[in-house]
Amino acid sequence: MLFLGPAFAPVILRIAAGVAFMVMAHTYWKHKAEFSKAKFPISGAVGMPATWLFIVLTGLLALSFATGFYMQIAAILGFFGAIKQWYFSKSHPHLFPFQGFGYFLLAAICAALFILGAGGFAFDLPY
Repeated sequence: MLFLGPAFAPVILRIAAGVAFMVMAHTYWKHKAEFSKAKFPISGAVGMPATWLFIVLTGLLALSFATGFYMQIAAILGFFGAIKQWYFSKSHPHLFPFQGFGYFLLAAICAALFILGAGGFAFDLPY
């Protein structure tokens, strides 16, 4: 059973990251009215179309992590997304589902998946 560890460790990380991003997308969808009116440091109030775009992109990122489709691209986007959400969760903690350390752990998972690859049971293209 130990010989299966290297193939299945990234799968567990992928599923954990996919669930985390799906929880984020659900939270953004649940609070979409507040999210569209919130004032962010750089962009200000984002509006409803940008909020829907953010919800859809976060959901697609979760689906990409869950299936292993284009894993390296999803890991890079997830890493920078987790860092961005960690930064914004300081000013709007009620709109973001995790606390600061949770986003740090999610960024670490994304960095590990970028290095390790998709693992077993993935639809990722080989390089």
